[in-house]
Amino acid sequence: MKIGSILKKIGGINRDVIYWWEARGFISPERVKRGKVDRREYNDKDFQMIKAMWQFYSQGITPKIAYEKALEYLRN
Repeated sequence: MKIGSILKKIGGINRDVIYWWEARGFISPERVKRGKVDRREYNDKDFQMIKAMWQFYSQGITPKIAYEKALEYLRN
């Protein structure tokens, strides 16, 4: 799944937030070489994590705590 699809499916989130979470290790999309550039490909697990984190983060919870809560939520 490309980032554009994620942005369409999860209202209010933006690409910078997703990239920041990736830089912090909360998500790890696959890098796929397309010509001279690498593209990010998000699998269903990445999408579910982003969606769950966004639910918590948009309520004012810090990214680290949102990640922990998302992990717990996705386990159940």
